Amino acid sequence: MKNSVLSIFIIFAFCAGLYASVNFSSRTSRLLERGTVTELLGNVRIDSPGIILTADRALSNNNTGVVEAHSKIEVFLSSDTWNVHSNCEEVVADINRKNITMKKNVKTVFRSMEMTEESESIIIYADEATADYAEDKRAVFTGNVEAHKEDIKIFADKAEYSRTEGSIIFSGNPHAVSMDPENASEYRGDIISVSIDDEKMEIRGNANAAVFLKEEFVP
Repeated sequence: MKNSVLSIFIIFAFCAGLYASVNFSSRTSRLLERGTVTELLGNVRIDSPGIILTADRALSNNNTGVVEAHSKIEVFLSSDTWNVHSNCEEVVADINRKNITMKKNVKTVFRSMEMTEESESIIIYADEATADYAEDKRAVFTGNVEAHKEDIKIFADKAEYSRTEGSIIFSGNPHAVSMDPENASEYRGDIISVSIDDEKMEIRGNANAAVFLKEEFVP
């Protein structure tokens, strides 16, 4: 019964033109609300161009292409230049419009195709994140934003990634701290920009820096 329900849903969605292609799999599934919603339970996996989503439970609206997922969520977004891997507890994804909102304990790892070491990745923690994984490729993180890049930590109210700029822009009282005891420092400004592909970090507007002597530094 599970396989037949999923097959009917995929054919319906494809023929209705809601999204080009999408595959659903789960341990169990059932149709709700007169067949307009599919509930997926256990080992849920949703595949569509540009995104893979796994979760414990998901609800998919068969008319709109909107998916709500809950508990132990992993989201994989990819393009020809970078990969993004996120964890969170709640997701609303519009498969048709190719955008996604992630909530609760969001952790996102940015990794450029040019990065050769896993340690070069940028990790961002936030209360909420929204991402457009269509061609323009944008992501916005809000609430208690904390980013890690090697020995640098950046704190801000908001962070925004743009594929066009190839960098992550931190705003809302941003400050960066170097945790390297040999080169401990702190940076503040109106905006902090971090390049995805290299070590470049730029401070814009009311920029100031403090450098700590080794004997004064307490991590």
